[in-house]
Amino acid sequence: MPTRILIAEDNADLAQSLHYVLGFEPGLEAVGYVTTAREAVAAVGSLRADVLVCDLQLRDGTAFDVLDRLGADATSKLRVIVHTGYRDPALQSEVERRGAAYVVKPDLDRLLQAVHAAKPV
Repeated sequence: MPTRILIAEDNADLAQSLHYVLGFEPGLEAVGYVTTAREAVAAVGSLRADVLVCDLQLRDGTAFDVLDRLGADATSKLRVIVHTGYRDPALQSEVERRGAAYVVKPDLDRLLQAVHAAKPV
């Protein structure tokens, strides 16, 4: 069964591009994309996502807001990758402390590695 990927990205063009690229990757199924934190929280459950690729800054909040709203129960089953344009070791440390991966844009190879590493067992 393919790993189901949800993309949360405030730039709709980038969200569509990531959805397209990840959808063609073997073993992955891009199930949708959203542009807000509220939509991301709702879509994780309704689309049965295994992995959430989440921009750090969404239209109505941050990836941290998404993690907080999902709660520990959901995030223990869901793999989260924070996809950001910021190279910030302190921010990366906080993301990783919360159990999420940290990938700096626009490194598509690193994002693909993180997605494949995040596949549920």
